[in-house]
Amino acid sequence: MLYLFLLLVYVHAYLEEQIEISADSRLSAVSTNCTVYSNSNGTQLLLHDSTQLFNVPEREKEDIYFNRFHTNVSSEIVVVNNDCDLILFGFPEQNRVALWRPYNNSITYIVPKDSQHQHFTDNVIEIPISNTVKRFGFSLDIQGQSWVVGAPGRKTDKLGDNGSPGYAFVFEGNKLHSCKSMYEMSCYPEKTGCVSGIEAFVNYYGKLKSPWAKMLVPDYGSVNWKYNYTDSKQLDITDVAKAQKLCLPMEIPYYKGGKMDQQEYDHHREVFQQFGYAVALSGALHEPGSALYISAPGDTSRFMENNDGDNYGRVYMWDNVIWPIDSLSDVTWWQPNAFTPLQLPLELATYQAFGRDIAASRNTLAISAYPLYEDTKNPFIVLYTCSEATLSNCKETGGISIDDIRGNPLSYLDADQITYLDGKTSDYVPVPPDDFQNAFIGNNIGIVGSNVIVADPQNNNVYRFSTDGEWRELHKLKTEHSAKTSFTTNSEHWVAETGENKLTHYWSCPPGHTGPRHQCIPAQHAYYSDDGWELYSYPCIRNYTTTETGRWYCDPWSVPVVPGPTWAETVLIMAIVISTTVMCCILVGVWQYTVPLTYESVLTYDPSFAGVDDIVF
Repeated sequence: MLYLFLLLVYVHAYLEEQIEISADSRLSAVSTNCTVYSNSNGTQLLLHDSTQLFNVPEREKEDIYFNRFHTNVSSEIVVVNNDCDLILFGFPEQNRVALWRPYNNSITYIVPKDSQHQHFTDNVIEIPISNTVKRFGFSLDIQGQSWVVGAPGRKTDKLGDNGSPGYAFVFEGNKLHSCKSMYEMSCYPEKTGCVSGIEAFVNYYGKLKSPWAKMLVPDYGSVNWKYNYTDSKQLDITDVAKAQKLCLPMEIPYYKGGKMDQQEYDHHREVFQQFGYAVALSGALHEPGSALYISAPGDTSRFMENNDGDNYGRVYMWDNVIWPIDSLSDVTWWQPNAFTPLQLPLELATYQAFGRDIAASRNTLAISAYPLYEDTKNPFIVLYTCSEATLSNCKETGGISIDDIRGNPLSYLDADQITYLDGKTSDYVPVPPDDFQNAFIGNNIGIVGSNVIVADPQNNNVYRFSTDGEWRELHKLKTEHSAKTSFTTNSEHWVAETGENKLTHYWSCPPGHTGPRHQCIPAQHAYYSDDGWELYSYPCIRNYTTTETGRWYCDPWSVPVVPGPTWAETVLIMAIVISTTVMCCILVGVWQYTVPLTYESVLTYDPSFAGVDDIVF
């Protein structure tokens, strides 16, 4: 009975395969159709076997089993799209991003125009950016040919000085689409109040054409606006695409809840918040319902317990709005969400770097922060449910705390680490030399289907939760080094280093199928399954059913229609009945007319005669 209980609680359906790789290789990235790993010779891309939908006949494979592509480029920061036709490599120290297109074996480098890249002269595209950026390529995410890159600025030094502003940039292929900063507004101040929408955007940012704006940021003067500032004080709708490429000027931002406090704004201008530290893109450009998430976790170079009250994290959200210009063209505009920015629901005195990592899907958002070793009940990963419609409007629905994990993942901390702040009296205390706080669990999280994946390289574990925050499974990684785990946005696949020179690739059963591990069983009649990670399918609700196995949704039930004749057959039958009736009537009439009348004598009795002989004939 205990075994059955454990089976029901801990076992969930999924498929897996183990891949043997070369000795010096490390996992880089994964998507729906491929796995990427790197070694001293560059980077390998392995295409997944798309026929393994319901089972995996051979669970252990060497990498030569797969169709492979190779490039000499490699980096620790890698993402790949689900079609596997575009792979991005981030090189933040060199301020560049490499685009690898394996099917035509090409490499393109994207760099800000003012970057130093003399030793990368081939296939370099310089992107004119209105502001100076640092650590371009620190964070990446990709959907189709649309991708976002974070440039969180220069880190502060040991005294908390010399930081620089952070930005993030959205690209479509090789072309810049937009620049984002933490000073963008969710609404624009007018006499009637703070209003939002693209019409308010073009009214407010008409000032980008003004002479003083050109003096502030010279690149503003090189934009070919449709109308001069003297002719129109607002932007034309066709100017939105041009304005989005500009990194908007730093000014006190307005939000639906009010404008940023002046003291807070001044502090952020001095210290900066590493905007662009983590990025997530829930869908491609020109795709309704896509959302963009960018974090600004604060000064992660400062020790978490040495907080002055102004060091905290935020996550900013934009929604992809497609606005028609005319019958032949439209503009894709990133509208700041009304709920931006998100903040830690319970901000304590200790700095927690809310936004140190982000994971997103079309309907779920997960944001991580530092866990607190003295407070293991409060979540260090906050979960949000988001709308898949035009506006994401993410709302907090739960979280994952240290207490939710089987075993204490912070038990490795020693007394010196826990008491690091003791005896330090300076106003600014930097992180310790081993920087244990930025290595805490939560620095690598992902959403994979209905799972929230939490990597724990300090203990070589991976923890799997549902998107509701419920515990699912512990995956033990048997490696001598800190194992790496990889996932991507909007995919049902993830990969982990589960042994020396060994990767394990996990993915879900197809929709309409569930079952024990390594086996996908179709849902039976009147049952359905919309989650291929679950052990059991679900019965259809009342007045709904299925008429075949393997369904991921139920149809409305209706009274069965008894098979009957077609209309043509009905007309034929009616004609036969009517014609037969008429014929019978005619025959009866003819018969009555042709048969002659006949008479027959009938013996009768008259009671007036008493005698027996009195008989009348």
